[in-house]
Amino acid sequence: MTNAVAVVVCTYARSRVPLLRSAIASVRAQRAEATELVIVVDGDSELERDLAGDLGGIVIANCGPRGLSGARNTGVAATRAPLIAFLDDDAVAHDDWLRHLSEVFDDEQVMVAGGTVTPQVAGPRPGWWPVEFDWVVGCSYPGQMIAGGGVQRVRNVIGASMMIRRAALEAVGAFSTDLGRIGNLPVGGEETELCIRVAARFGPHAIVLEPRAEVYHHVPVERLTMHYLHARCLAEGRSKAVLGRIVRSRAGLSSEARYLTHTLPRAFLRHAGAALRGDLAGLARAGAIVSATAATVCGWLLGTVSARALHADGGHGSSPS
Repeated sequence: MTNAVAVVVCTYARSRVPLLRSAIASVRAQRAEATELVIVVDGDSELERDLAGDLGGIVIANCGPRGLSGARNTGVAATRAPLIAFLDDDAVAHDDWLRHLSEVFDDEQVMVAGGTVTPQVAGPRPGWWPVEFDWVVGCSYPGQMIAGGGVQRVRNVIGASMMIRRAALEAVGAFSTDLGRIGNLPVGGEETELCIRVAARFGPHAIVLEPRAEVYHHVPVERLTMHYLHARCLAEGRSKAVLGRIVRSRAGLSSEARYLTHTLPRAFLRHAGAALRGDLAGLARAGAIVSATAATVCGWLLGTVSARALHADGGHGSSPS
C-alpha cells in the first residue's frame, strides 16, 4: 500500500453491534493495514460510551447534522491520512479490500474508487427478486459497469465500499447533508452527488471501480420483500429528484438513463424468456422489474413536484414526509 489509509465506519443502533464487530474485525484482518480506524456513532450517546475502548479504534459521536452524511464528515475530520476508506457497519471486507482499493490511487488522476459489493443474504433469496435491483439493498448490480473486467470509469461508486483522496474532499467539499440516510430511513444519493462534484472538478477519469476490492454486505431477509422493494424505489426516486436539483447537470441522472433504457429492458426480456423456458419465477422477476421501475419513477415525479411547489412558495413550504 503506497499511501496511508484511514478507515471510517459509521453506525447508529445497538441492534447493529454484532454486525459492526464483524465489520471491524474484517478491517483488522486486512493484509494492507489501515493506519487509522474511526467509528462514528450517530445519535446514540449511550452506545458511543459503551463502544469506547471496546473495538480497538477511536469511537466518536457524530458532531454534524444527524444522518450518514454528517457522520461520514465527522469521521473524515477525525483522521489525517491522505486516503480515507468507508465501510458500512453491516459489511465485511475481503482481506485484500484495502490493498486493491489503495493500489488504484497509484494513478494520480484517480480521486474516488469503489469496489464490488456482494449481497450476503441472511436466508433464502426469493426467486422473484431480480438481480438488477440489488442496488435496493446497497449491492452491486448488472448495469453498474459499462463493460466487464478490470478497473474502469464509473459515474459514482457504492458507499458501502469506497475510498477517496483527502485532497479531493478539500477541493470540492464534504458529503452533502441534504442527502443521505438517517437511521432506517431508506434514502440516499450522497455518494453520487459527491462523485459528480469530484468529476466536475477533476474530470470523469477521477471516479473508478476496482471489481477485485470486494465486500460482503449483510442483507436481512425482511428487506427482500415486495413492500421493501417498492418503498426503497419510491424513496430512491425522491432522492434522484433532490440530486437533480442540487447538481443541475446531465450527469445527475446519466447512469439512471442508461440503466432505464438499456439494462432494464434487456433484463425484462431475459427474465420473461426464462419463464417461457420453464422458470416460472422468471415471470415474477419480469413483473417486479415493471412495478419497481414504476415506483421509482413515481418517487421522482413526487420529488420533482414537491421541489417545484417549494420553489414557488419562496422556499418556505414544508418538506414532504
